[in-house]
Amino acid sequence: MKFWYRGSVVRKGSVQQGDVIVTVQPITVVDFMRDILKETYGLEKSTMSLALAYTREHTTIRLMLFKVFLQNIKSKVSVHLVRHSQTGQFHLVKSNRGDWNNQGPMSIEEWDERINRKSPVNHTMVLNANHLLDMSKKRLCMQAEADTRAVMNLIKKTVYLIDPDLANHMVPQCIYRNGLCPEKRKPCAHLKSDLLRYQKMIEKTGGSFHYV
Repeated sequence: MKFWYRGSVVRKGSVQQGDVIVTVQPITVVDFMRDILKETYGLEKSTMSLALAYTREHTTIRLMLFKVFLQNIKSKVSVHLVRHSQTGQFHLVKSNRGDWNNQGPMSIEEWDERINRKSPVNHTMVLNANHLLDMSKKRLCMQAEADTRAVMNLIKKTVYLIDPDLANHMVPQCIYRNGLCPEKRKPCAHLKSDLLRYQKMIEKTGGSFHYV
């Protein structure tokens, strides 16, 4: 399959855990972002790396678009993810309507009685890198609902297959905020090691930490 932009080959990443399958496909490529940077800053050429772009979190990372296809996730998880919907982000969820599904000999009423918060649905998200970073801050937190956190971790693992720089920046808000926990709870067991790893990554890509 060829991609519309400069003929780049589209890569898909897919990870399965139990019945849940997560597939992530990039819609735009880094050259697209670089062309916009070149035009914006009047440059002859831009060599901006994704690692540096994600570290700086400038507007241009919104040009990196992705399609995320989630199969067989629980309905309650889908509801949690939809809550992140905002401008430029699209969520499409398979309906559990009885008259739209093959419920066999069951009546629509019987089918409706069977559907609950654990019922599996397919959920497609079209969103940019900034959206994924924001979503991770909340859904990778240990205070997030366990099933939703598990799916968010699968999304991160799948993103890593096609864009490891973005995946490395998908962290819970305590890591992003340099150890500050807005949930007013004791530090999680993983906080210190994960925070040090994140700080080293930021410094390696040109960022720095200042303490006052």
